[in-house]
Amino acid sequence: MGQLSIAIFGDRDTRWGETCRESLIRFTPEREEVFEVAADAGVGWALGRSRAPVVAFLHPAVAVSPGWAGRLIRALERSSAGAVGPLSNGAAGPQRRAADYQDIPGYLAFAERIARDHDGQVQAATALDDFCLLTTRELLGVLDPSTLVRELAAAIAAAGHRVAIALDTYLHSFVGYDECARPEVQPLIPHDARTVLDVGCGAGALGAALKRRGASQVVGVEANPQAAAVALGILDRVHIGDIEVLDLPYGAGTFDCIVLADVLEHLRDPWGVLRRLAPLLRAHGRLIASLPNIRHWSVLRGLLQGEWTYLPAGILDRGHLRFFTLRSGRALLESAGLAILEVHPLCSGSVPDLTPLIDAARSFAIDCSTLAEEARVTQFLYVTEKRG
Repeated sequence: MGQLSIAIFGDRDTRWGETCRESLIRFTPEREEVFEVAADAGVGWALGRSRAPVVAFLHPAVAVSPGWAGRLIRALERSSAGAVGPLSNGAAGPQRRAADYQDIPGYLAFAERIARDHDGQVQAATALDDFCLLTTRELLGVLDPSTLVRELAAAIAAAGHRVAIALDTYLHSFVGYDECARPEVQPLIPHDARTVLDVGCGAGALGAALKRRGASQVVGVEANPQAAAVALGILDRVHIGDIEVLDLPYGAGTFDCIVLADVLEHLRDPWGVLRRLAPLLRAHGRLIASLPNIRHWSVLRGLLQGEWTYLPAGILDRGHLRFFTLRSGRALLESAGLAILEVHPLCSGSVPDLTPLIDAARSFAIDCSTLAEEARVTQFLYVTEKRG
């Protein structure tokens, strides 16, 4: 009999679900069962459904890592806490850990390093993020059965039970990808921009920040109807659908700024979309675009080893249809009559000394003079201006 029942919240996200489920099956030999639980279900329902002595509540957009369950179970036993949780890139408060990986091997190596460097370490906490929580079936049995499972972490703490963080356990979370306020993009948008078109606005977090900053009108375009529904309550107007087929009802010179953050690489014809959007800018209006860098070392390393594996997020996101380098990204934007004013690289991940590879390429008359610099860049942020 397994040690662990796993309750997965039922609000599935198909973009990440397959990868997360695969990781759960692959890396959880302790599991007795896996079942779905609605966020509005009561603790009593989850108690009746589970059979193992320990129960994990897990968000469906969380990918687990090798040994995660065993370490959390041991942390629960050592700490005598009512519940424990892991570290994650998507967590809040003391459970949050910034990470620099760009692919699944990088994530697993990062999680392994956390496990090795902090083996057996447990930290007392006042609250736990609910993306992943481990508790005992016995404790569930003494809680009010009508307590909502989505409020379980708070209910355990409120009942006087201690909670703790397993500092040797790290899980990757895709939670909140549509809710990011894009702090790397915000400084590039002119402070005097009053009318902004945010293509791929997600749940409207960036637009909300711009409105707080003084923008008088922020219009969003979003293909994900769930995210768009949230943005509708935040932005001045939201167009729901595919930007490649939407007919936006705006005339030339409507917007001071257009933002395309993590959008163009998902399009069949980004060249055509840019040509349609550029006239909507006022004279000397700005267009801000971000493009992943296919020349990043994580991609080159895999390609040299015969790997080109699509992932639920990152440079090789399964939704990416187009791929760009620094040079081809510039050409894409300039093809729409936009002048490149600035290019800001975002760097992540460790890169080895590429000198031997560059020297080898030189023997084949291949110019790799910029490889060492560009292989560190995960994404380029382009600041452009409408000409004329």
